[in-house]
Amino acid sequence: MTLDQAFQLAMQHHQSGRLPDAEGLYRQVLAQQPNHDGALHLLGLLAHQAGRSDIALDLITRAIQIAPNIPDSRVNLGSVLLSQRKFEPAIEQFRTALQLNPNSAEAYYNLGNVYTQLDRLDLAAENFRKSVQVRPDYAWGWSNLGSAFLDRGMLDDAMEAFHRAVKLDPNLAEAHFGIGNVERGQAELPSAIEHYRRAAELRPENPAFLSNVLVSMLLHPDYDRETIWQQHVLWRQRYADPLKSLIRPYGNNRDPNRRLKIGYVCAEFRKHVIGQYFLPLLLNHDHSAFEVILYSDVAVPDDMTRQMQASADGWRECAGLSEVQLAELIRKDQIDILIDLMFHLKGNRMRVFAQKPAPVQAAWLSYPSTSGLETIDYRVTDRHLDPPGLNDAFYSEKSVYLPDSYWVYTPPAENE
Repeated sequence: MTLDQAFQLAMQHHQSGRLPDAEGLYRQVLAQQPNHDGALHLLGLLAHQAGRSDIALDLITRAIQIAPNIPDSRVNLGSVLLSQRKFEPAIEQFRTALQLNPNSAEAYYNLGNVYTQLDRLDLAAENFRKSVQVRPDYAWGWSNLGSAFLDRGMLDDAMEAFHRAVKLDPNLAEAHFGIGNVERGQAELPSAIEHYRRAAELRPENPAFLSNVLVSMLLHPDYDRETIWQQHVLWRQRYADPLKSLIRPYGNNRDPNRRLKIGYVCAEFRKHVIGQYFLPLLLNHDHSAFEVILYSDVAVPDDMTRQMQASADGWRECAGLSEVQLAELIRKDQIDILIDLMFHLKGNRMRVFAQKPAPVQAAWLSYPSTSGLETIDYRVTDRHLDPPGLNDAFYSEKSVYLPDSYWVYTPPAENE
């Protein structure tokens, strides 16, 4: 084969999902021509697809230095930067791609993704809309436009966009998931559960889809506790049990006179119902006896985020960390008691708790059921939510009862 034939065959393998074959040929091309910008770019894309963002950043940056006017290289470099939460540099790359090709649906789409993470929903919707104007058959563009509408409370527009996406690509799991989200918001629970299940079938590697089945079943009066419990067990078997091999002994300081380290994990350390219920507890923590560390998945912090950060002994920015990376960070901090505030809600870190990075793990606040995990030891509740002894068989955790209510709440100021 000539060098060009090898590169063309590598791209065919890449497009067909034969990634090891593609990688081998890209490397052969680079062995003969180290400055082959196409092989550098696409080998970088392969690294990005495998989650190796640092390698991807290096390779695609080298490709752009050789050939700076290739729009696709700019789009893929922006995608890598976005995965690293480097929002402004990512925006710059997508805008450069649009200068090179004003009809790049992918550049508009990825700009929409950046603005979604920055919670700038109007700009997100505008760019997703442009992506489908440029390419009306772009199912991903329609699906993410639906998500932008949904986040703005525009349910009818969201549903229309999601259905356009499903019509274009019936196997797009995210579009089915979006339909489920709209229908759950409209109390159409049977259909919502059906779409969540379809999403989980199409993308079984994504635990969020099955988690939303669990949440919706809790809202549906036709599901009994046994059925709900079995579905939580299914989630554990599919997504938590494979991580048991990562559990290992703890090296925590055994000095009985030191402060215990308590870690809280949450995606809603902000002005959100969970944040508002958690803040009073945080403000009244006994810091003489406990060292409190917050593991925050908040993408866009607000005044409440900053108040929590100032009230904690330690603050860890975790958005963008994988489950394995976050578990390693918690082990490094030598947390004694790790508390989850999310369970199966959006943004949860159940698969971190599945690795049991702390010797004692518990859950509280936002989810009136079980995690289903064998690695969460306790759940905080009260006698109103859980009459003692009545539902113990349907919890994988031991229930710990507060004397009155487990809610902690400070009403907002009148002008909020």
